[in-house]
Amino acid sequence: MVSTPLTDLNLAWNEIGKEGAIAIAGALPRYDAARRALGERDTHVNFGLIAGGVVTSTAQAEALLAEGAVSFKIFTHSPPPDRASEFIGLAAADEDELYRAFEAIAPTGAVTTVHAENQRLIEYFSRVETPSGRPARPPVVEAAAVALVGALAKATDARIHIAHMTSAQSVQALQGARASGVDITGETCPHYLIFDEATIDRYGSYVKVAPPLRPIADTKALWKGLATGDIQIVASDHAPFTPEEKAAAAYVDAPQGLPGVETMVPVLLDAAMQGELGFEHAVSLLTEAPARRFSLYPRKGTIREGADADLIMWDPETTTTLRIDSFASKAGGVGVPYDGMHLEGRIRRTIVGGKTVQIDGKMVEEFTGQFVAPDPSK
Repeated sequence: MVSTPLTDLNLAWNEIGKEGAIAIAGALPRYDAARRALGERDTHVNFGLIAGGVVTSTAQAEALLAEGAVSFKIFTHSPPPDRASEFIGLAAADEDELYRAFEAIAPTGAVTTVHAENQRLIEYFSRVETPSGRPARPPVVEAAAVALVGALAKATDARIHIAHMTSAQSVQALQGARASGVDITGETCPHYLIFDEATIDRYGSYVKVAPPLRPIADTKALWKGLATGDIQIVASDHAPFTPEEKAAAAYVDAPQGLPGVETMVPVLLDAAMQGELGFEHAVSLLTEAPARRFSLYPRKGTIREGADADLIMWDPETTTTLRIDSFASKAGGVGVPYDGMHLEGRIRRTIVGGKTVQIDGKMVEEFTGQFVAPDPSK
C-alpha cells in the first residue's frame, strides 16, 4: 500500500448539480457567503473557492481574499452568448481590461488563474472550414493568449497560473514568459494527457472541451512538459454537465467539459506505473505543487505533523476499471471515453481529516465538506 496526501484544489461536488458546481468553481460573478454555504451543505469533499478576477481596484481584490478566496479566475475570451450572465466579473477579452485586472490584483500577491484563449482568433477560426466539419480552434488560439498574459503579467508584476494547457505551442509560450522573469505556472488535465483529437470522431459532443482535444503530438508534448517541470500541476477541470445536456446538441453547440475529479488520480498514478513519470513526481503534481502555489501548504499537500490527514491508500498490485455507472458525480455519465478503461493500481481507502470516508470506491461514512481558505502568511 502507498499513502499519498490529497489537496482540495480543483475538486468538484457530487450532489449539487451543474449550477451549484459552477458556483463553487468560481465561474459565477461574485464570491459570497451563499456559495460557501452551498458547499458546506452539499459537498462530499473539502473545497476552496475562486473569485472572479475582473476587479476594478486592489481594495476590491483584497476584500475577496479576506473572505477566503484561493485565487482569482479570468477568461481571456468572451463567454458563450447564452451564458453571459454567468461570466460577469470573469471575462476580459480586451487587453486593456485584462491589464487593469492584473494591475489591481498584483499588489495583493495572490495568483490569478487564467483560461487563455484569444477571442479574435476564436472568431477568425470559427469561419475556417476543416475536413472534420467542426469549427477550428487550433493551438495558436491558446498560445497567443498565453504569450499576451505573460507580457501583461511582466508589466504589472502579476502572479499567474495558466489553466488546462493543451499544446506544445502553449508550453513554449509559458517557457518564454518564465524566462523573462514572470512568476507563472501552468497545468494540464487528465483528458488532454490520454485522449487526442481522434477521440472526437468517436464520441462527439461528449468530449467537447475548451480548449479542445489536440493532435497526438501535442499530447506527447504535455507529457514531456510534466516530466521536465515546465508544467507544474495536473488538475481536473471538472465540468459538470449532464449526459442529456451533452447529447441534446451537435458538437458545435454542445456545452464544454468532461468529468475529471474521479479520473484524475487514477490516471496519473497509472502513468507512474507505466513509467511516464516518476511516482513521487506524479503525486506532487496532484498534491504538493498546487498546495504550494495556492498558499495551502503545509496544511495541505504533505504528510507531516500538523498537516491535515487527507490521504489515500493506493494499492499498486491490482487494477482499476473505470465505470461511468459507478461515478459519484452527476456528470459521471458524460465520461463515456473513460468507460471500461483499465488502469494499473487501485485506490483502496480515502481518508479526510483523519477519518475514513470511502473504501474501494464506496462511501462508508457520510461526510460533509469543509471550506478551506489559504493561509494569508504564505
